Amino acid sequence: MAMMEKHEQWELSKENYVPVKSGRRTTVLSEVAELTDVTGKLIAEDKRKELWSDVVNYVGDDPIAPWVKYIKWAQEHINAGSKKDLQKILETCTEKLMVDKRYFNDVRFLRIWIQYADCLPDPSDVFLFIRGKGIGKNFALYYEAHATFYELRGNYKAADLVYQDGITHSAQPLHRLQQKHMTFQQRMAQRVQRKLQEDGGYLGSRSRANGSSIVPSANNGLPTGSTDSNVSISAQLAAAASAAADADANASGRR
Repeated sequence: MAMMEKHEQWELSKENYVPVKSGRRTTVLSEVAELTDVTGKLIAEDKRKELWSDVVNYVGDDPIAPWVKYIKWAQEHINAGSKKDLQKILETCTEKLMVDKRYFNDVRFLRIWIQYADCLPDPSDVFLFIRGKGIGKNFALYYEAHATFYELRGNYKAADLVYQDGITHSAQPLHRLQQKHMTFQQRMAQRVQRKLQEDGGYLGSRSRANGSSIVPSANNGLPTGSTDSNVSISAQLAAAASAAADADANASGRR
């Protein structure tokens, strides 16, 4: 039952359109609206075929490049009703590029894996898989996205451990990861404070009666298995990817 509830919460939190890390441009939104027109659909299909042809027929030393363009177009033009189409594209991309080990330390490949995880009802296994393979282990983006997933699922201890793991490994840019961890810790302190305030009346009267002091519970007053926010995990991951894009691309030496 708990797993079903988590699945439903994840799905209900999605936007109508698949989240894009930098947000959709107004022109793109207009294009999507026009796709209800037959001509618009034909134009879109021609573009899709063109981009797919670039992927299939690519000749060069950076095969991920045409994939990035194809995926970006798909994200902007595929609505939630066809999300499985995007999921299939991302899945195919990750499968094809897994044979090229150099991409394990390329932030573009990491970003594609995170986007793939974002298409799934429960991406836990994806995060563990890419960590086990060492994909993106040197980038702050991995730890930020994974920690965000845990936090919005209510697993605050796991989120904190992920941040600590990234800092221990000096994931880049380290200063940004440290800042995000600090911000996370501040949110945790605020949750403790809110919990104490909510329970203050009851605990205060009880402590006065018993002559004891008010102290946080064993879990520091943090709720477990739930979130205090209606912000979707998708939006949070997309925001992390957006904030990280330039810095991570510079750190990896390529976009």
